[in-house]
Amino acid sequence: MHDQYLIKGQNITLPDDIGQIDVLITWEDSASGVDASALLLGDDKKVASDEDFVFYNQQESTDGSVRYLGRRDTESGPHERLLVHLSAVPTGIDAIALAGSVDSGSFGDLGNLSLHILDASGSLIAEHVTADADTETAFVFGEIYRRDGRWKLRAVGQGWASGLAGLAEDFGVDVNDEEPELADPATAPTPLIAPTDGSISQRVFGAAEGWFDS
Repeated sequence: MHDQYLIKGQNITLPDDIGQIDVLITWEDSASGVDASALLLGDDKKVASDEDFVFYNQQESTDGSVRYLGRRDTESGPHERLLVHLSAVPTGIDAIALAGSVDSGSFGDLGNLSLHILDASGSLIAEHVTADADTETAFVFGEIYRRDGRWKLRAVGQGWASGLAGLAEDFGVDVNDEEPELADPATAPTPLIAPTDGSISQRVFGAAEGWFDS
């Protein structure tokens, strides 16, 4: 499949034989940090439970279909990576929102902010460049969703001004504002498997306007 450059709102159908995809979020400023995340959504565009929110402090969905693999700095710039095993996504999950948040500043500060979707061999399937990021501190870059028994990818490019917690709450994650503020994600523990104790609000930091696909 040839790579495709998607504009906001555009979608493509993924090949039937793709069982796994790599999701990369890239940006220019290596001094700044982006934290990738994913939300496994039902047909109501909400998570069924807090365990369907995958991010730096909960690094794998309970079914193992989505994993957070963290940051890597390369010669071409930094990137954050998610791994999605499409063949392992439960039938009750209709979509996976591919998101990110910043630990300081806003997405408008980062420059050349892009979403890349690669197959298991590392070949680029699709790319979406977000050209209008400004003061947002959380962003949904794209969405993988089922349609007529097949997986599709949509470029979304919708931002939140309320950080990771605001984005998560709009998708149904239980975020309790009364919980104490957590440490910076750069110093947060990164277990291979997400901890099972404590509410999601104890693992999300950040302070919501929302995007919901029709």
